[in-house]
Amino acid sequence: MGARFGLAILKLWGRLPLWVLHLEATLLAFVMRRIVGYRRRVISENLQRVFKTKSHVEAAYRNLCDVMVESLKFFSISEAEVRRRTSFVGLDHMHKLCDEGKNVIFVGTHMANWEIFSLAMPLSLKHNCASVYKKLNNPVFDAGVKASREAMGMSLLEMAESKRWMDENTGEGKKPVSMIMIFDQKPVNPNKAWWTPFLGVETAWYIGLETFAKRYDAEVVFIPVRRKSRGHYEMEFVPVTDGGIGDAPRGEVLSKCIGLLEKEIEAAPGDWLWSHKRWKHSRPEGCELHPRTSLSLKVENS
Repeated sequence: MGARFGLAILKLWGRLPLWVLHLEATLLAFVMRRIVGYRRRVISENLQRVFKTKSHVEAAYRNLCDVMVESLKFFSISEAEVRRRTSFVGLDHMHKLCDEGKNVIFVGTHMANWEIFSLAMPLSLKHNCASVYKKLNNPVFDAGVKASREAMGMSLLEMAESKRWMDENTGEGKKPVSMIMIFDQKPVNPNKAWWTPFLGVETAWYIGLETFAKRYDAEVVFIPVRRKSRGHYEMEFVPVTDGGIGDAPRGEVLSKCIGLLEKEIEAAPGDWLWSHKRWKHSRPEGCELHPRTSLSLKVENS
């Protein structure tokens, strides 16, 4: 009962005009940083580790709070409003891939408001769209969030469900599919992760996107979300492969995606999710540190 009431309050809150929600986000960012100190140590340490400075802390809190309040709006936002607030670069290439019958693995990141692609992409792509997500612990909130993100045609799947969904929706005579995988998450088991430098720091990665792309003969496309102005976003489709992974060495496609993410972070440092405990674990003894095929140009290795 408590969870249902709480979800109802959040939905009601999200019906406020977005300009009002953004005013609240500005106040919330101040409270979280200056008074509550929400994850202040994590954010500061992450920025210090990468940039040797904490100068992007304020922007990191502002981005985090904008994402929070805008996510409330996604419970009630209209299709017309989603279209007005989002734009795409490279959409013609995606239409071409679909017309050629090519499946696609989209590589998403925690940049700006990454959640908006769940609403915007099915409205513009020809592909059958799905996205991997992490289920919330509370079943009421999970069902509410899932329903809101699927409202415009996206299928949200847990990682365990994604393979079955791909098997059922791919094959001769079926509409090409696209699967969005957020790849800059911290692996649960550092011993089984792919370790390679990222922003000058030894970092653990999931490599499942390469496995999926190879299994389903899919193209890999990096899709950054960029904040053009408050509440307005641009998504670009950046081809990573041309003709599928083929015989590319393991880790090569992942490495290219990491390099692209680094460039996005360098262009807008405050728009990445710095409150995420990305470097909680150190590389275990015996785990190989794999070389990168494309390193960041601006952030030196430590």
